[in-house]
Amino acid sequence: MQGFDDAQRQAMAQSVGDVQGQIAGTGPRIGAASAAYDDVPAALRNRRDALKEAGQTRYERTVDDPNILVSGEAVREIPNTIRQALDANQIVVDPMYHQGAARAMRFVDDYIGRMPKPSGDISDVRAQLKWVENLRAGLRKNFPAIGQDAPAIRTINRALEDWTNDVFDRGLVNASDDVLKELKDARKNYAEYKAMAEPRSKIGNRLNPRYEAQARIRSIMDKDMSPEEIGRYLWGTSVATPKASSFMTARELKSTLGGDSDAWSGIRQSFWLRATRAGDQEMNPAQIAKNLHGFLKDNEGLASVLYSADERRMMTAYANVMRYLSAPKAGINGSNTANRIMPTLRKYASGIMGALAAGGGLYSGLGPLESTGLGAVASTSLRGLSGLADMSRASAATRMPVPANSSGVGGAVLRGGGMPMLVDQNKGKVTVLRGP
Repeated sequence: MQGFDDAQRQAMAQSVGDVQGQIAGTGPRIGAASAAYDDVPAALRNRRDALKEAGQTRYERTVDDPNILVSGEAVREIPNTIRQALDANQIVVDPMYHQGAARAMRFVDDYIGRMPKPSGDISDVRAQLKWVENLRAGLRKNFPAIGQDAPAIRTINRALEDWTNDVFDRGLVNASDDVLKELKDARKNYAEYKAMAEPRSKIGNRLNPRYEAQARIRSIMDKDMSPEEIGRYLWGTSVATPKASSFMTARELKSTLGGDSDAWSGIRQSFWLRATRAGDQEMNPAQIAKNLHGFLKDNEGLASVLYSADERRMMTAYANVMRYLSAPKAGINGSNTANRIMPTLRKYASGIMGALAAGGGLYSGLGPLESTGLGAVASTSLRGLSGLADMSRASAATRMPVPANSSGVGGAVLRGGGMPMLVDQNKGKVTVLRGP
């Protein structure tokens, strides 16, 4: 049995590494599950800064064009939009206790009131978008979000941001197609930057379903956490039963880091290593099967974000083979007698061979387990069956007594043996059994 066990452990170690290599593809392979998070905070910060440059800076540079106009009717909606946002957030601006917020609202009303109204009719008036941006800049400069005014001031600024997004969505900004596209792209990038830097639980009057995942990403960027702490913070301690928020977190990370990035590849590898290895050692087959089953079956959403359909099928086949290699407790007999051990070995060997034949060419025309190195387990088990049979028969001949008056039938009779020995249990002598 020692040779079988050694070959099994060697094949498992090889197969774990081979699957990791397939997940990594052309990217670098990580040495441990926690190593996936060595560079993730820096990658996220780089992405955030790039979005800010492509959003805010580019938008401010483009909006200086005096030919970019916005509907005067839409501009007149700004004070009402802000008050609706305050009501939706149940914020009351009391001039006695919220003097800063009250002055900010008067500033908005006065600013909009100075918009030109030819003949008293504003329906055809077009205001420069730069003029609206000056309103936004004036609010940020003169009314900081501090003290008891902070909730109201933040809501006022966010309402103005939402109004700007809305006029673009409604096509109320007049500019050439190229300029308009550049402005929309800049606004989109800036919105992504704000989601990373200042995630909001509500967008307008609607709950933000991505808020918890976005808040986790911000924490990774802003807090000083070790790679091990980041892994636990994102997913929990068990790959089979990850945190309930893991699905949305994985989607947000994939979108932010990029599905083809080395950082995302490292996260994909980390889940495989967490399912199959404990530190530097491969787990036992029963634990691997349990981890993969819980991950693939009970957390299908998370698994589908991390791995392709082909990869998930291969992992399911891998988990099935791990079950074959996990001998049930009732099937192990301490005596190692042939009548107990041989059916068990045949069952494992035939099961492994069946699994190898079932996959059909997932990688390079090989079965799903042959391609990962587990073919060695099957071939070793089958080659060793005859040798193990001889060893088991020899063990039975020396350890199991044969009845003095043999009937010629029964599990302890050694068929085909020349002159088996009988140990006289009373006198300790050896008697040779002769034929009839």
